[in-house]
Amino acid sequence: MNWTKVCTVSDVPAEGGIAVLLGDVQVALFHFASRGEWYAIDNACPHKGEHGGANVLARGILGDADGELKVTCPMHKRSYCLHDGRELCGEVGVQTWEVKIEGEDVFLGAA
Repeated sequence: MNWTKVCTVSDVPAEGGIAVLLGDVQVALFHFASRGEWYAIDNACPHKGEHGGANVLARGILGDADGELKVTCPMHKRSYCLHDGRELCGEVGVQTWEVKIEGEDVFLGAA
């Protein structure tokens, strides 16, 4: 696994997310501080339409659907599982990345 430092822990709001760059790809990075968990998925919403492909998932609504952590697109109201990137009520998913914390640094991993 290749690891890339993308930010520091303090850059990401507790129970929230930010957009970071991994090369030329925007990634939505989330910190569920109450659970001590971190997740990273594509920041671009895959749905077509007037705003299809918009980099907005980092500003999505975080939540829990029957025990599965999710983010809901603020534009299309579609939800994605943060564990594996699949759309919870559809067929279009997003890519996920591994997250590693070392000290105060946040790294994303890509195979």
